[in-house]
Amino acid sequence: MLTQRLNDSVRFTRRDAGRLGTSAVVLVVVLTLMLGIDILVPQPLTLEAGDVARSDIIAPATRTFESEVQTESRRQEARDAVTPQYDFTPQDAALLATQQVAELRRALVSVDAAFRPSTDPTERRAILAQALPGLSEEGRQTLLALDPARWPVVKEEAESVLEAVERTELRDTDLLETRQGLAARMRSELPEAERRLASEIISPFVVANSTFSAGATEAERARRAEMVEPVQVTVRQGQAIVRANDVIDEAEVEIAQQLGLLGAAPDVARLGGWFLLATLLVGLLLAWVWRFRRDLWHRNNVLILVGVLLVLAAFALKVTAGRQALPFLIPTAAVGMLVAILLDAGAATVLTAVLAVVAGAVNGASLEVASYVFLGGFSGIVAIRRGDRLQTFLQAGIAVFIVQALVVSSFSLLGTRDLRGIIELWGASAVAGGGAAVAAVGASPCLGTCSGSSRASSCSSWPIRRSRSCGASSLRHRARTTTRSWSATSPSGRRRRSAPIPS
Repeated sequence: MLTQRLNDSVRFTRRDAGRLGTSAVVLVVVLTLMLGIDILVPQPLTLEAGDVARSDIIAPATRTFESEVQTESRRQEARDAVTPQYDFTPQDAALLATQQVAELRRALVSVDAAFRPSTDPTERRAILAQALPGLSEEGRQTLLALDPARWPVVKEEAESVLEAVERTELRDTDLLETRQGLAARMRSELPEAERRLASEIISPFVVANSTFSAGATEAERARRAEMVEPVQVTVRQGQAIVRANDVIDEAEVEIAQQLGLLGAAPDVARLGGWFLLATLLVGLLLAWVWRFRRDLWHRNNVLILVGVLLVLAAFALKVTAGRQALPFLIPTAAVGMLVAILLDAGAATVLTAVLAVVAGAVNGASLEVASYVFLGGFSGIVAIRRGDRLQTFLQAGIAVFIVQALVVSSFSLLGTRDLRGIIELWGASAVAGGGAAVAAVGASPCLGTCSGSSRASSCSSWPIRRSRSCGASSLRHRARTTTRSWSATSPSGRRRRSAPIPS
């Protein structure tokens, strides 16, 4: 086992600084370029409203912004909902009613004179024949045949109806309809002929008291538009902005522009974020190796192994980032299992934690994906043990599947994922667990030989019938290594003799 207590007097030498600087620079540069490749090499789109999308356009990041297009659209809807505004006021209507009644009375002066008792019948007919030139033939005959005693009743009803009509709002668009319905407003006690006569008499004096006001309408439209709050749009990473063969509208063009898909300039801020994250992760990982695994720190092939596994896993996570189920298919648990077999469980756990941070970051700061990667990898580390039997890999793969399925179930119950989505991710967990076991079985002999790990090199041929001998030899080697490391020095600086290890 390579986990031994370090001598407290170990100092960070210039050689350690050079090794740390070289390893960190290489890993940080590689991770930054890989995680930010979509930023460094942007592929600007050409989108025009009204065009048909050739393929799906997916949001590369999560962003919230104030949409000018959607805000203006809602404000236009508010403007269009405004009905035409009119200049009616009760005060103006009352004044107009008084004026029209006065006009009516002046027009009826000759009719009043004709129906006076002192007027001769022949003279009455002559006056009535010339009065009110707008009357119809039917109305004229009703007026000529009207009893003088009935005229005051007809006149009073006509004035009353005219004043009532003019005091209420009468729009210019409703004027014709109102004039045609005047007879229905008369009292029912009047005979039909007298009601029609009174309506004909006052019809010319019925005028609109409410006309369309373009200024008032525009002012109301502006007021309604100002009441609309700006529309905040949130786009999630992996969300489809436009589907293939759909017609592109202005709102979708604006979203693509806000996400930087229409411009060729790289997003320096996001690239700086990836650089800082890569520096933090690589720095802490290498510092942990130097502090707690001194024997690994001075072995170049081990550092290369850790770097290669980290880069490959991060690349797989970056390629599948933002997709609905693809991140759950990646067998990232294989990394922890391989490091646990080739080095030790402590290093495997630390590297798995680093991968979990990368997985969460590339998937829009997803806690679910980060937990999925870490807990799945940790369960594989616990279950793999020495990795000296094929059955152990199978058990580890099953453990990874169970833990990852439980992680998916937990976050699904906390969120809004339906049963179908849960079952699909269970299937993805099974694929990831099986893939991790297969990858660990296939890669551990080769990587063990390349890295010089004694824990795997002795088992590089992998026949199942030799698993017991491989395990025994591995145990003996670890025992010797542990004994040598504990007995290498004494407090006085002299070498201490260790007890022989039986073969």
